[in-house]
Amino acid sequence: MSAPFEAGERLVLIDQRGRTYLFALQGGGTYHTHSGTLSHDALIGRPEGTRVETAGGMVLTAFRPRFADYALKMKRGAQVIYPKDLGPILTYADIYPGARTLEAGTGSGAMTIALCRAVGDAGRVVSYDVREEHHDQALPAQGFLPIETFEVLRRGWHVTERSVRPDHRMVGHTGFLTIARRTS
Repeated sequence: MSAPFEAGERLVLIDQRGRTYLFALQGGGTYHTHSGTLSHDALIGRPEGTRVETAGGMVLTAFRPRFADYALKMKRGAQVIYPKDLGPILTYADIYPGARTLEAGTGSGAMTIALCRAVGDAGRVVSYDVREEHHDQALPAQGFLPIETFEVLRRGWHVTERSVRPDHRMVGHTGFLTIARRTS
C-alpha cells in the first residue's frame, strides 16, 4: 500500500464516466468542477483509491497519476507525444537502461520524460530544441543516419458475441517517427 496523499503532490481524480482531472494538492485549496467544489483537505492524508464527493454530488476516486495520465494532461506548447506512441518509439529505437540518447526537439517534454525513465540513472538523455521557450540549451545533432521512418496509429475495435469490427473513432497519429543510429 502506498503512502497517503500529501500537500504538493499531483493526483488524478476519476469520475463515474471515466473522465480524469489532474491537479496538485494544496492545503486549504479547492478544486472546482462542473458538479461543485471539492476541498483538497478531503484528500490530504487519505490513501489512493479514496472516494470523495463534490458539493454537487459527483463521486470521484483519487489516485496518483501514471505517466500516461500526466502526458495526456500536460500543458500544450508543442505537440505532445502521446502514450500510444511512446511505447513503440522506445521499443523501435531500442532505448534501454544505461543507453545514451539524443532527442531532437524537446517540445512539450513528454518524450524527454519517457526517455529519462527508460535509460535510468546509468543512462543519459541529451535533448535540444531551437525554440528557447522549449529548451534553454541546444546541442547540435551529429553523426546519426536515419534507418527507417514509420507512422503509429491506434484504432479500437468493437467486440460483441457475434462480431468484431473496427471502432468508428480513429485516434490520429502524432507524426512520422524516424529511427536513427549513430554512424561514428
